[in-house]
Amino acid sequence: MFDLHLTEEQRKIRDMVREFAKNEITPIANALDRKEDFEERFPKAVMEKASQLGLRTFGLSEKHGGMAADALTSCIIIEELAVGDVGVAATLGQTSALARAWFDIAFSPAQRDKYLPEFLADHHYHLSTAGHEPDTDLGFCYHRPPVPHSGYKTTAILDSNGDWIINGMKNFITSAPIAKLLVVHTRAKMNKDDPGRPASFIIRGGHPGLTIREHDKVGRRLGSNGELSFVDCRVKAEDLLGEVGKSPFAANSMGRRLPRFQAMNLGIGRAAYEAALDYAKMKAGRPFADRASGHRSDTRQHGD
Repeated sequence: MFDLHLTEEQRKIRDMVREFAKNEITPIANALDRKEDFEERFPKAVMEKASQLGLRTFGLSEKHGGMAADALTSCIIIEELAVGDVGVAATLGQTSALARAWFDIAFSPAQRDKYLPEFLADHHYHLSTAGHEPDTDLGFCYHRPPVPHSGYKTTAILDSNGDWIINGMKNFITSAPIAKLLVVHTRAKMNKDDPGRPASFIIRGGHPGLTIREHDKVGRRLGSNGELSFVDCRVKAEDLLGEVGKSPFAANSMGRRLPRFQAMNLGIGRAAYEAALDYAKMKAGRPFADRASGHRSDTRQHGD
């Protein structure tokens, strides 16, 4: 049976992240959310402080520079971050999860040696996985089923010199505009007449032939979400992830069944409950303390 009782270490991690969210995220979340310009809205300083605490790499193994947090510990961290702001939680949660999936599991030793040191050295180095494409589902209405037979239209065609040339579009890609490293999922073809098979490629943000723009969105505004355009984007053979037709990450899924998304939902629910409780106390004439017990309430403000 899975034990859901927290260990002493998990309680310390929970308390540390809770204090970070309370002191660093909550005080600035509402003001930044109202800013229209993405560069002004994205909380770079908060993200840097979070990374310094290990909240960008908590899922990565210790031997590769992370915290090696298990699934429950990861969900505890994500929930506490989401109480402060869900966009911050989504950004840090995805980078941590992809760091583990890529550097611990999927990357070859040569790929890991190439990219891991720069990832660890830069507190602003985030990761993104580019799978979702236009006209494959109902966008943010992800509780609806995807459109049948809507495999990747983004193609990677093998050039005569061994490079791959990528063309296509991706949208609703979490962290794409801020990512310094991405994995893009494609239909790889040995020639133009080849029907193609799934394949994934490692590519740096700002790579020639890749254009990324920030999406306007109604939620997670302190996070980042982007549209990608590939126009004759040339990628070296050494940056093919795994083998053509055997990519471990090329399934056309939006991935919201993952536990970290449910942990974010739980954090949002907690924030709403605590804000409503504070408001009810204020309306009852007890804005800062419970008169019956003398206990000072936790005055987080998550909404108007």
